[in-house]
Amino acid sequence: MRDRQLGSKKGIETHIFFHKIAIAQKRVNTIDKLKINEVLVTELEEVKKVIIEYYENLYSETKD
Repeated sequence: MRDRQLGSKKGIETHIFFHKIAIAQKRVNTIDKLKINEVLVTELEEVKKVIIEYYENLYSETKD
């Protein structure tokens, strides 16, 4: 019975560890500001807009 309790505790600790890693990785993968033409964009909606416009322009250009 004691082995089962220790195993359960170890499982909880492992779960908490991987959850913390996942949350930290999510923060790393977030774009919270962007510098475009020497202008710093920090508002989330504006960052989204700038990224969308960039890729729309990139893929709408014709290759010669």
